[in-house]
Amino acid sequence: MGWTHTQRHDFENDEQFIKSWIVGRGFTMHGWSDVPEKGSRGKKGVYYIAVSNDKNPGEVFAVLVLYEWTQDGRLNFLYKVMDETVGPFYYDCPSRILNLLTDTEYPEAITWRKQCRMKSGQALLAFG
Repeated sequence: MGWTHTQRHDFENDEQFIKSWIVGRGFTMHGWSDVPEKGSRGKKGVYYIAVSNDKNPGEVFAVLVLYEWTQDGRLNFLYKVMDETVGPFYYDCPSRILNLLTDTEYPEAITWRKQCRMKSGQALLAFG
């Protein structure tokens, strides 16, 4: 899957953007965090979002939205959406988001969660 280019206005903050994308697609947002890429001055990074599908509200899982602001005046915002079951190679998810997730049986999601906890130093607390 590729990246989506769109126009994003300066007055639209991160939370408004995320909610407009998540809520309009049959999901409920339980928490989110922005982790900018080091040295990017907030122009590039990952949103980590805890969501549930409205058809199965008891299951909370992670969605990642990679983002990048560009210099293009009209299509100035790029983003790519994936969930934890694809085994993304982004492991900076804050523990406060990981703690909102319910148990899962997806091997890729389990591995991803463990990697995130190990990177944040929370492995012993979560799995010890």
